[in-house]
Parts: sequence; structure tokens; C-alpha cells
Amino acid sequence: FSQIDYETDIQSIFNLKCISCHGNSAGLNLSSYDDLMAGGNSGNVVIPFDHANSELWIRVQSGQMPPGNSDLTLSEVDMIATWIDEGALSQPGCMDPEAYNCESSLNGDYVTELGGIPYDNSCADCSSDGVCDGYYGSATECYYNQAPAASEITFTIDASSISLDWSQFTPPALSSVVDYRVVRCTGDNCAPPNNVTGTNFTDVFEYDEESDLKYVISVNYENNPYWGWANGEAAYPPFGSGCMDPEAYNCESSLNGDYVTELGGIPYDNSCADCSSDGVCDGYYGSATECYYNQAPAASEITFTIDASSISLDWSQFTPPALSSVVDYRVVRCTGDNCAPPNNVTGTNFTDVFEYDEESDLKYVISVNYENNPYWGWANGEAAYPFGGCGALGDMNGDGGWNVLDIVALANCVLGSNCGDIDNGCAGDMNGDGGWNVLDIVALANCVLASNCSDL
Repeated sequence: FSQIDYETDIQSIFNLKCISCHGNSAGLNLSSYDDLMAGGNSGNVVIPFDHANSELWIRVQSGQMPPGNSDLTLSEVDMIATWIDEGALSQPGCMDPEAYNCESSLNGDYVTELGGIPYDNSCADCSSDGVCDGYYGSATECYYNQAPAASEITFTIDASSISLDWSQFTPPALSSVVDYRVVRCTGDNCAPPNNVTGTNFTDVFEYDEESDLKYVISVNYENNPYWGWANGEAAYPPFGSGCMDPEAYNCESSLNGDYVTELGGIPYDNSCADCSSDGVCDGYYGSATECYYNQAPAASEITFTIDASSISLDWSQFTPPALSSVVDYRVVRCTGDNCAPPNNVTGTNFTDVFEYDEESDLKYVISVNYENNPYWGWANGEAAYPFGGCGALGDMNGDGGWNVLDIVALANCVLGSNCGDIDNGCAGDMNGDGGWNVLDIVALANCVLASNCSDL
């Protein structure tokens, strides 16, 4: 994209049509950039990035200035507006918000930490309202720090080679990539770098799966100077690093990565005897080389269609983790504590043909069979009620049990005055008076402590 150059495009207009009067008239001198930005007797006439409120543009757009028959052309007025909206720079500067040295950048702080690496973009003559030259060079070019993250690198491991593919990485739209640099390191020792123009590379060597082997991919952007490579984060080939999907419950970096996690009221014990705090745990269900998932359809993601002798379920709103592979789903219908034989389906809908009773405690649970999960590792969804039933009294989260989570859920909705609006909220009306208050919380707490909620 092309920017307005003050000296060539703007000052030339002033020289031709303005400075005969405004060599210093009314305190406003249009003879140079510095004089213009100093303003006049009434203050600043240019507000960077805001032409509509800049007195300079207001006067020339209205025709008030210049006086007489020397009005600026429409293109000249528009050029002044564009120059102001670009920041009213003395020379074209970086305007790409994805660049770290751009004034309006999300990374525009002059000292920014990105991926644990501090980028010092400050300079001695940089004012708070100006465009900083940046640690790496002038403000007239945009410099980028974006580089492939570990999650954007796919490894293919063969007997005597490791291939990397980072085509999932997308450079900033306005940047120009010259090439990439791939570096393999074992511990602190790094092999010579390999420069490639594409987004894949095959590293042929005899590797040791037990070594601290990692790769870093750096990006050489066209404008970045030679010392300004943008460095990615270390990525570890999967043979020794374990599950790398943050959506998996046994992944070191997972949001569910605590080795003992409670999900939907169900404790998942992912611990193992030889698992250190800084290592990848094998998990309760198997080895660290595979990812295991707990995600399953929530009641809010299941749509019911009720006919005279059938109930149809659709859970297409449920989205499995992006890196997972679903084998099939299991649909179970239960009435009270009695459950019909499960139905396995490969799609996201199922029609259950039977004679139902609308007054019964009828509910469905949909479980997900992920490819890597072992046979006892189905991911179970929460109970969903086709007739809007609440299920068991006090079971606020619909997990078939009663504990402190149910008490907390009830207390929260009582305080928020929204029990009637949340899924399964009606199960909190412990005394059946049609409302929710502290009496219901006490009743639920008492039955949890006495372990007799199922008898209510």
C-alpha cells in the first residue's frame, strides 16, 4: 500500500496556495512540517488520525481557506484528510497493526515481551505521541515478530529423518517473507541452520528419541534487517514429548492438564507414580504419546424433536476437539435408574422409537468414543431431558450424584436470581414451593451431608 508523503504531497499544496498568506499569518506558519504542527494562535490545527476534527481540514474543506478563488481541489482536500488519518507523519511510517514497530499495533508498546522474549523497540528521541524508529530501524518500514508456534508445526517421523510442516502458520497479511530458517537443537547444542523458501523441511539424520531434541523455525521478513529474524517457539517432535493438544485432558499444556481434574462433577485421575511436576504424565488411561479427550455433548447442545411414538436427538451443535478423531457416539436412554441398551451411531443424530411417558424421569446421555481413548475411556455427556424435566432433585449439574458442586451451583443461582434460567435449575427447588432461596440451599446441604439426597 502507498502512503502520503508530507514533503512531496502536502507541503507542495501549501507552497502553491497557502504560504503567500500563511508565511506566519494569525500565528500559523505553513512553510514547513514543524511550523504546521506547532499550530497557530488558536492552538493545534492538526489532530493526527482524526481529520474531521482537525481545523486545517475543516477550513480547506469548507472553502474558507484559502480565501478568494484559490480553493483546493477535491483531490487535494482528500489527500490532506488521508495524510491526517495516517497519523500526520513527516514521512511515511509503518501503518500495519500486525507490525511490532507500528504506532497503532497491538504489539506497539515500545518494550514488549512476546513469547518470553523482550523486544526493545524504544529509541532516544521517541515521544509518547510519535512513531518510534524501533530497535531495528526506521519508522518507514514495518518489522514483524510473528513466527510459527509449536502448535502450527506438524511432524512426520521416519526411521532416519524427521519432517516438519508449518503451512498452518500465516504471516501478517501485509508482510513479505523472504525465507525460513530451521534450526535443530539437542539440549544447548544446535546444528547449522537450514534456509528454505517453502513451509516444509525434511531433516535427515540419526536421532535419539531419548534426547532433548527440539526445533525452532525463524522467519526472514523482507524489511527486517539481517539481525532481525523473527524466532518461533521451540517445538518438540512427538516421540518424546507426549500429547501436544491443549484440548486433551492428559496434555502437559492442557487447560485440563492438572493430573487430577474434576469435569462435570466427575473426577478424572490422570496421575501416575513416576510423573514429576515438570514432566509429561502418562495419564490414568495410557501412554503419553496419545491424547485423550473428555469433551462430550452438553444438554444445551442437544435438540429434541418429539413425535407420537418417537424422540429424535440432534447434537450437531457439539464440536469435538480439532485434533481429535471421533469413532462413534453412544446414545443411552434412562428412566430413573433403569437404562435401555445403548445405541452406537456414527452421525450426530438418532431417532429413538418407543412408547414414552411424559411424566416419567426420562433422560438421555450421549457419550463419545475417541479414536485413541481406550475402551473404558468413553467421554460421557451430561443428562439431557426431552420434556424439560429436572431429573433428580438437587442434582444441579445433572451428573447423577450430589456433592458440594451442586450446593455451590444452587447458591450461585440463588444469589444471581437466575435459577429458573439455567440448565437443570429447577432441580434446586428442594421444598417444591416454586422458588429458590436459602431454605433450598440448606435442604440440599443437609441431604449431601447425610448422603440421602437420592431418597428425596
